[in-house]
Amino acid sequence: MKNNLKLLRKSRGYTQIAIQMKTGIEQALLSKFERAKYAVDCGVSLVCEIPYPYSSQSAEGFAKSGVHILKNLGVSALCFGSESDDISLLCDVADFLLTDEYQTALKNYIAHKMPFAAAREKAILDHFDITRETLSASNDILALEYIKECKKTGWTPEFIPLKRRGTNYNDMSVKDGFASAGYIRKCVSEYRFEQAAALVPENIAQVFLNRLEQGDYFVQDTAFKKFVLARLKGLKSSDFAAIADCNEELSHAFENAAVRAISLDTLFENLPTKQYTRSRLNRIVLAAVMGKNGSLPPYPPFARILAMDKNGEEIALNYFPKLTELSNKNFILYHQNIMHFDYKNHYEKFGDKWKKFKPSDNSLAEEKISEYKNSVFYWDYIIGKIFNYAKNIAEKTNAPTYVIYMSDHGELIGENKRGHSILSKEVATIPMFVKCFNCSNVNEFKIKNPTHYRINEKLLHLIGYHLHNPNDDGKTFYINGKSLYGDDGFITMTD
Repeated sequence: MKNNLKLLRKSRGYTQIAIQMKTGIEQALLSKFERAKYAVDCGVSLVCEIPYPYSSQSAEGFAKSGVHILKNLGVSALCFGSESDDISLLCDVADFLLTDEYQTALKNYIAHKMPFAAAREKAILDHFDITRETLSASNDILALEYIKECKKTGWTPEFIPLKRRGTNYNDMSVKDGFASAGYIRKCVSEYRFEQAAALVPENIAQVFLNRLEQGDYFVQDTAFKKFVLARLKGLKSSDFAAIADCNEELSHAFENAAVRAISLDTLFENLPTKQYTRSRLNRIVLAAVMGKNGSLPPYPPFARILAMDKNGEEIALNYFPKLTELSNKNFILYHQNIMHFDYKNHYEKFGDKWKKFKPSDNSLAEEKISEYKNSVFYWDYIIGKIFNYAKNIAEKTNAPTYVIYMSDHGELIGENKRGHSILSKEVATIPMFVKCFNCSNVNEFKIKNPTHYRINEKLLHLIGYHLHNPNDDGKTFYINGKSLYGDDGFITMTD
């Protein structure tokens, strides 16, 4: 990764680099947040996720989601892996995939019982003087979809292919010090931990080994496979048929295979793998387990940032000026954790100018209080920029515009020897403020004891809904602990 980042910065002149991470249901040694953190440690500016279920779509659907997010973050170049490293050919093929000629050829081959992937490949080979191996590898397949989606939507970033080094996707070998993720997982499953650790970035190798020695990965993997099979055995063909990727033939095949299967491996042995790719079958299994059927909105409705440095902060904030292009009614959520423990980690990386407050003595409490104040100091700068963006939106659209700031909980830093993990009035009562433009009803948000419950009640009223809660008499209401079901207790709040 570091070599690729060096190439983009020195040879291409890019100082802000955002990457996207596929996330979803997985048995991973490191959480998506940890993986994102280590990517930033390697020099990435911002890590944004392509969330499930968008991350589990076909190559076309996956690329569509990824391009949409990056385009709206304002990036000016799109970098991707490529086996061929031939950007001219990739662009020519992407253009062809948008033509009527291609659609006609594709439909003709599918009508002759050819699987989609094979029909697509045959249509391309008929049109271009290339061999089957030229663009059939996994990175190039995705690259074509990225470029095609950009052309389809009229977005014109610079395309930067990165030549794939070492092994190909799912190769079970090591070449020039590189291995596929599948091979690394194989090493782990065969308890060849040191060999697996030697194939991951140096800055996480020891963390990688520590997690393996804990053994959680193997327990989770076994339990998850049992859960998946049990879930599939409880479904009928009609349940499978409701999944977007599953046709009538596959729905019956899945029902029969699930009944006969004694493991996930034997499930796939009884499915029509010659007619359908393993990737498609995997997508159906995942959708069935997650209970996801029917159609999706065409694009992810949000951009979730998993980690970023100071350059990444600028990428995120540069999104706000684009909001002046919005039409109709919009609800925009910007979630930050700057004022969340460990406070100093969220402002130190942006320079010493944010270390305004110093502890008055050497106690741990004073240290944490000063760090907390510094995080507030930095966030005040950020929220000021957001207010200015909101003001510009209101001026250009002449629409009522509200900026509502609230925290996730009230704060206790050792008072009465307690922290905010304890359910109490101090924790349930949260700091908030509201700034309005082109509106006169700001007084509606004057709440004596602001809590998430009361604030959301006001928000619902603002957009035309009334919340009826039989346990709320207008003065007294109840707040649960960490469990929505009240298993962690509740407290009575009085306005």
